[in-house]
Amino acid sequence: MQRRQLGPDGLAVPEIGLGCWQLGGGWSNDWNDDIAQQTLQTAVDAGVRFIDTADVYGDGASE
Repeated sequence: MQRRQLGPDGLAVPEIGLGCWQLGGGWSNDWNDDIAQQTLQTAVDAGVRFIDTADVYGDGASE
């Protein structure tokens, strides 16, 4: 995973994050908890460290 410097202090962060609005359900019948867990694990294994979630994603289910 490529990393990029964030700010003047030299903190290096991965260039790619994961948006999780779809993991909360309600958007497609194709998603379930097993697929969500597999998606998250695959992202973390690949080096993703920024995971975007919010209480409005699936009425809080993506959190």
